[in-house]
Amino acid sequence: MNEANLDHTSPAVTEKTPAVGVVASVVIVEKQDVLLVRGAEGGHMSGWRLPWVLYQGDQPIETATIQGVREQTGLIVRLTDLFDVITHGVADPLTVEIVYGAEEMDGELCPTEFSSEVAWHPLNDLPDLSDRRRYGPFFKRLLDGNGKHWS
Repeated sequence: MNEANLDHTSPAVTEKTPAVGVVASVVIVEKQDVLLVRGAEGGHMSGWRLPWVLYQGDQPIETATIQGVREQTGLIVRLTDLFDVITHGVADPLTVEIVYGAEEMDGELCPTEFSSEVAWHPLNDLPDLSDRRRYGPFFKRLLDGNGKHWS
């Protein structure tokens, strides 16, 4: 179908095209410890999780990710690799999560207005995470086989 002839307000487009959100998360591991943040008190994301950012599309996603990590942790990081790309949900809203590996470059680890706690946690003794189903596969891939594995 020609884009010029496509009516973006027609029921066929609006009812069948799910909203898509893009989230970038960062896995930072040092000496078998992973950096986790606890969301700001009273927020809907108050459990432990990887540092993350909801991508707004106004700058390169890598820049937004580095900025989001600094805003949540106080650390300046360098993205080292693409760890994974996963989708959450099958309907509106669909979320695509880009997970980067990163290393600490500078800064001071501290909670910010976006996080109530920031801490290193041993990969084989993780706290209860805000979304174990989502994060379980990441940590399975990081563990060397001697740590706690989730099913």
